[in-house]
Amino acid sequence: MLRCPHNVRLVATGVVPTDPVLSPKSGVVFERRAIEKHLEHTGTDPVNGADLKKDELIAVKTSTVVAPRPAGLTSIPSVLQVMQSEWDSLMLETYSLKQHLHLVRQELAPVSYTHLTLPTNREV
Repeated sequence: MLRCPHNVRLVATGVVPTDPVLSPKSGVVFERRAIEKHLEHTGTDPVNGADLKKDELIAVKTSTVVAPRPAGLTSIPSVLQVMQSEWDSLMLETYSLKQHLHLVRQELAPVSYTHLTLPTNREV
Protein backbone atom coordinates (compact mmCIF):
# COMPACT_ATOMS: atom_id res chain seq x y z
CA MET A 1 0.00 0.00 0.00
CA LEU A 2 1.25 3.51 -0.81
CA ARG A 3 1.96 5.86 2.06
CA CYS A 4 0.28 9.22 1.74
CA PRO A 5 2.07 12.26 3.21
CA HIS A 6 0.26 13.77 6.19
CA ASN A 7 0.02 17.26 4.65
CA VAL A 8 -1.87 15.91 1.63
CA ARG A 9 -4.53 14.01 3.58
CA LEU A 10 -6.42 17.07 4.85
CA VAL A 11 -9.87 15.74 4.05
CA ALA A 12 -9.16 12.44 5.76
CA THR A 13 -8.03 14.23 8.91
CA GLY A 14 -11.17 16.35 9.09
CA VAL A 15 -9.55 19.72 8.35
CA VAL A 16 -11.60 21.78 5.89
CA PRO A 17 -9.46 22.68 2.84
CA THR A 18 -9.44 26.37 1.93
CA ASP A 19 -8.76 25.68 -1.80
CA PRO A 20 -10.06 22.16 -2.49
CA VAL A 21 -9.28 20.27 -5.69
CA LEU A 22 -10.39 16.86 -6.89
CA SER A 23 -8.05 14.26 -8.29
CA PRO A 24 -9.67 12.65 -11.35
CA LYS A 25 -7.47 9.57 -10.89
CA SER A 26 -8.63 8.67 -7.37
CA GLY A 27 -11.70 10.87 -6.79
CA VAL A 28 -10.24 12.23 -3.55
CA VAL A 29 -10.38 15.90 -2.51
CA PHE A 30 -7.10 17.57 -1.50
CA GLU A 31 -5.87 21.01 -0.50
CA ARG A 32 -4.48 22.56 -3.71
CA ARG A 33 -1.10 23.70 -2.43
CA ALA A 34 -0.49 20.41 -0.60
CA ILE A 35 -1.25 18.20 -3.60
CA GLU A 36 0.71 20.48 -5.94
CA LYS A 37 3.72 20.28 -3.63
CA HIS A 38 3.36 16.49 -3.62
CA LEU A 39 3.08 16.42 -7.43
CA GLU A 40 6.28 18.46 -7.79
CA HIS A 41 8.19 15.72 -5.99
CA THR A 42 6.50 12.56 -7.26
CA GLY A 43 4.13 13.36 -10.15
CA THR A 44 1.72 10.70 -8.92
CA ASP A 45 -1.63 10.59 -7.16
CA PRO A 46 -0.89 9.99 -3.46
CA VAL A 47 -3.81 7.57 -3.09
CA ASN A 48 -3.31 5.10 -5.92
CA GLY A 49 0.06 6.04 -7.45
CA ALA A 50 -1.35 6.88 -10.89
CA ASP A 51 0.46 9.53 -12.94
CA LEU A 52 -1.10 12.92 -12.27
CA LYS A 53 -0.33 16.43 -13.50
CA LYS A 54 -1.27 19.78 -11.93
CA ASP A 55 -3.47 20.76 -14.88
CA GLU A 56 -5.58 17.59 -14.42
CA LEU A 57 -6.74 18.70 -10.96
CA ILE A 58 -10.38 19.82 -10.87
CA ALA A 59 -11.24 22.85 -8.73
CA VAL A 60 -14.10 22.23 -6.30
CA LYS A 61 -16.43 25.20 -6.02
CA THR A 62 -17.59 25.72 -2.46
CA SER A 63 -19.10 28.48 -0.45
CA THR A 64 -16.82 30.56 1.74
CA VAL A 65 -15.73 28.58 4.76
CA VAL A 66 -15.81 30.43 8.04
CA ALA A 67 -13.08 29.25 10.36
CA PRO A 68 -14.09 28.64 13.97
CA ARG A 69 -13.05 31.23 16.54
CA PRO A 70 -9.93 30.50 18.55
CA ALA A 71 -10.35 29.81 22.24
CA GLY A 72 -8.18 32.83 23.08
CA LEU A 73 -11.07 35.29 22.69
CA THR A 74 -11.57 35.66 26.40
CA SER A 75 -10.84 39.35 26.83
CA ILE A 76 -13.08 42.23 25.81
CA PRO A 77 -10.42 43.92 23.59
CA SER A 78 -9.83 40.72 21.63
CA VAL A 79 -13.57 40.21 21.11
CA LEU A 80 -13.95 43.85 20.00
CA GLN A 81 -11.09 43.46 17.54
CA VAL A 82 -12.70 40.37 16.01
CA MET A 83 -16.07 42.11 15.80
CA GLN A 84 -14.42 45.12 14.11
CA SER A 85 -12.69 42.95 11.51
CA GLU A 86 -15.94 41.08 10.80
CA TRP A 87 -17.78 44.39 10.45
CA ASP A 88 -15.13 45.66 8.06
CA SER A 89 -15.35 42.55 5.88
CA LEU A 90 -19.15 42.76 5.88
CA MET A 91 -19.06 46.39 4.80
CA LEU A 92 -16.56 45.61 2.01
CA GLU A 93 -18.80 42.83 0.75
CA THR A 94 -21.86 45.10 0.90
CA TYR A 95 -20.00 47.81 -1.00
CA SER A 96 -18.94 45.40 -3.75
CA LEU A 97 -22.50 44.04 -4.02
CA LYS A 98 -23.87 47.60 -4.33
CA GLN A 99 -21.34 48.36 -7.06
CA HIS A 100 -22.35 45.22 -8.93
CA LEU A 101 -26.05 46.08 -8.56
CA HIS A 102 -25.43 49.59 -9.90
CA LEU A 103 -23.54 48.17 -12.89
CA VAL A 104 -26.32 45.68 -13.67
CA ARG A 105 -28.95 48.43 -13.42
CA GLN A 106 -26.97 50.57 -15.87
CA GLU A 107 -26.74 47.66 -18.29
CA LEU A 108 -30.44 46.80 -18.04
CA ALA A 109 -31.87 50.34 -18.17
CA PRO A 110 -31.48 50.89 -21.93
CA VAL A 111 -32.84 47.44 -22.69
CA SER A 112 -35.96 47.95 -20.61
CA TYR A 113 -36.73 51.29 -22.29
CA THR A 114 -36.29 49.95 -25.82
CA HIS A 115 -38.75 47.13 -25.20
CA LEU A 116 -41.27 49.27 -23.36
CA THR A 117 -44.53 49.57 -25.28
CA LEU A 118 -47.15 52.11 -24.39
CA PRO A 119 -50.84 51.25 -24.74
CA THR A 120 -52.49 52.74 -27.80
CA ASN A 121 -56.03 54.07 -28.19
CA ARG A 122 -58.27 51.17 -29.10
CA GLU A 123 -61.77 51.27 -30.38
CA VAL A 124 -64.35 49.93 -27.99
